Amino acid sequence: MIKKNFPTFGTVISTFILIYIFYKSEIFYNGEKRDYYVTYYILSLITLIFFISIYFVGDKIRTYLIIIFVSFFISFYSFEVFITFIYDHELNKIRTYKKITGKEFELRSKLEVFNDLKKYEKKIKLITPPNRIWDYQNEDIFPLSGISNSKTINCNENGFYSSYISDRYGFNNPDSEWDSKLVEYVIIGDSFAHGSCVNRPTDVASVIRHLSNKSVLNLGYGGTGPLTQYATLREYLKKDVKKILLLYYEGNDISNLKTEMQNQTLIKYLDDQNYSQNLITKQKTIDKLLNQHLLTAEVIADDKIEEISLQSKIIKIIKLSNTRGKLNLLLNKKNKPHFSSSDELQLGDFAKLVKLILEISNRNNAEFYFVYLPEFARYVLNYDQESYFRVKSILKELNIPLIDIHEELFSKQNDPLTFFPFRSDGHYTVEGYEKLGQIIYKFTNKN
Repeated sequence: MIKKNFPTFGTVISTFILIYIFYKSEIFYNGEKRDYYVTYYILSLITLIFFISIYFVGDKIRTYLIIIFVSFFISFYSFEVFITFIYDHELNKIRTYKKITGKEFELRSKLEVFNDLKKYEKKIKLITPPNRIWDYQNEDIFPLSGISNSKTINCNENGFYSSYISDRYGFNNPDSEWDSKLVEYVIIGDSFAHGSCVNRPTDVASVIRHLSNKSVLNLGYGGTGPLTQYATLREYLKKDVKKILLLYYEGNDISNLKTEMQNQTLIKYLDDQNYSQNLITKQKTIDKLLNQHLLTAEVIADDKIEEISLQSKIIKIIKLSNTRGKLNLLLNKKNKPHFSSSDELQLGDFAKLVKLILEISNRNNAEFYFVYLPEFARYVLNYDQESYFRVKSILKELNIPLIDIHEELFSKQNDPLTFFPFRSDGHYTVEGYEKLGQIIYKFTNKN
């Protein structure tokens, strides 16, 4: 009975899975994640062909094929159970953090932390990245920073939620930095410049501030790309500045630029060199606008650690979540190039923006340094280096000093993953940020 119905049952299930993969890839994601689903297309087709072929073999071979399939089935689920209950990555993070620090890993979501703190802290806020409020482009202004003079909750990757007291313009600085007559460093960039998931004094700006004993103005903000960063520099750059640092993150800066080029306000900064929103005079309006949208779904990013309940584990086992993840990593050896065909159009815009920042630096008699930040995927995959070399080529052509953190730090380590939280994808660890700040300071003070 089993041998007779087994091919039919397997064919139906395999067909259903193939249809589901097609739906997710081509309809739900509109083909944008087709590269990711190629592996699943191949595996589901192989499985379908396997079950169909059983119809055309003899009884003895059919028995062997059923035994082989059942063996694979049991092996996969045994491996999944082992990974889920014995070698669970999320549980290991919690145990490791407890062992190293003696403290409990923060398991609350960002919203839960926010709601708990606001009971006794009136000026508690969440980070409000500009790209989270792009649906509100019909507003009178488009903010490039956060809410001012408030304790701001950022993110949790290292076992705790990082936070900071924002300055008068909503950036992550001691407010007194704006009173300095001469600024040694101005930093622009995304969440790495912002100081995401670490606290002062271990963010990049604080490290450089400590080493130089001079003023460092951090204009970085999470979720921004090169165009937003350029616009921020235009709006907030002080006149007396000695060095300008652009922290470029290879993981998403080009893809962010592609999105930014569709923003009707940001594009004005690229097209009109005299355009300005005069944001430095409108912080009260910015605070009011951001407070209105603070609790919208677009603004709140739920950083709660992955559920570790029994129910969630059972669901993961049924879906073979961990096993599929491991297989996908093995089968997709080469990371998707950052300069894909759709990104190619942004290369010229990126080069133009870098050149414009260089021109701003020259007009202010400031030195301009480009800091290249590597991503996690570079050290776990057979990484495609195309974007890396293309960016370096642009910098060489413009004669812009490059501080290559991949070459200066990560490539010199036997285990570069130690600079990522719990060896996972994300921002850098506290030590990683400190090393980054030290390298930048040393490079910019060679003479």
